[in-house]
Amino acid sequence: METRAEFVDRKECIACRGSELRTLSEGSLGADPVRSILLGEAWGENPVPFVEHGSWRYVECAACQQRFHARILAPEWMDRLYGEWESQEAMEAFLADRATPAWKQAHAEVAVGHVLRLLKMTQTLRGGEALRLLDFGCGWAEFVAQAVAFGADARGVDFAPDRQAYAKVPIYGALDEWDAAQDGGQRLHAATVFQVLEHLVDPRAVLEQLAERMMPGAILIAEVPDTSGVRDIQTREDFFAIAPLGHINGFTPASLRSIADRAGFATVTPAATWVTTQWTKVAKVIGRRALAPLLRPTTNQYFVRRA
Repeated sequence: METRAEFVDRKECIACRGSELRTLSEGSLGADPVRSILLGEAWGENPVPFVEHGSWRYVECAACQQRFHARILAPEWMDRLYGEWESQEAMEAFLADRATPAWKQAHAEVAVGHVLRLLKMTQTLRGGEALRLLDFGCGWAEFVAQAVAFGADARGVDFAPDRQAYAKVPIYGALDEWDAAQDGGQRLHAATVFQVLEHLVDPRAVLEQLAERMMPGAILIAEVPDTSGVRDIQTREDFFAIAPLGHINGFTPASLRSIADRAGFATVTPAATWVTTQWTKVAKVIGRRALAPLLRPTTNQYFVRRA
């Protein structure tokens, strides 16, 4: 078995396709703090022996200011990352101390809120039909299962083998597999990409592929880590924002809007909803909506598919 991972260089911007890239920071995967952080994480197969000879380079596009890692794992090694390295066992270990009952409740409330907004925002578009929804990079398909419980015709796509094997509902391994399973080729009312774009070699292409499958007026929800201000890897927080193996793209609120715009989407204000029995949370939602123009934007955004 090959013991040295191969790397490839991305030579054009992932957003505007520009070729003038300036290096913000770079280093060795075998040097601290990156090496120590990698060694301390939960893995199926630890990647350090395979990647410590390699290097990383974080760049910014001179034309549009999109940031991303220029040097990334080669395709077969990217498959290994989401197969042998980030295995089901590793992901369960990662969540063991985090997935408390309160954490699970909070995540369920967020998911229900998204479903309710999508049902409201696509009501006219659907004309009484069930919400046709695709969750790309769906993980274990918890959100898909939640949407199905609300009557949606919801499906999921995730290329990681263990996510497919342990998903809450059956999912597809690729977009073309989902295409082949469609009856009549009806276009989507909504699509979601939760914590996915930061992992993709070509996130703009994926957004464009989703746009092709969506009706004009359909809703896209995109959520990514906010890497505003992160230019180098000096701390654990920096690493988890722009991890050289997995988080290969860095987004800010502005760059997320920009790449979505280039793929055919426009920003839209989400419908108001709340999933709570606490009036203080309702008041907080109402207050945030009223103050929205004054608040700092986030990297959790809603978009509409342009005509």
